Amino acid sequence: MAILQNKAGHFVHPIPAAGTAALASADHVPEDLRVFVPDPPGVDAYPIVSYTWLLLYRHYPDVGKGTALKDAVTWGLTEGQPIAAEMGYIPLPEQMVRLAKAKVQSIN
Repeated sequence: MAILQNKAGHFVHPIPAAGTAALASADHVPEDLRVFVPDPPGVDAYPIVSYTWLLLYRHYPDVGKGTALKDAVTWGLTEGQPIAAEMGYIPLPEQMVRLAKAKVQSIN
């Protein structure tokens, strides 16, 4: 990893807060939550970050598997966020956590 100059002209260290700032800079989150943030504009934003997406069904015929999946993803969006950085991930911006939790709850 490297200290890089971002779009605002600041040299930013590759730390979790800079990654979260970059992800949070998206001005629009589409219905499917597929967000791209190439060269984010924020002063504190690290210039090279990306989301990783989960592709989930809206309905799972096996209720037990659907419930287990919802529980696992919900854990990642709640209890997992505080340990994201120590596991090598960028903590998600609050807006994305809120939107993703709503999507997960709509799975049946």
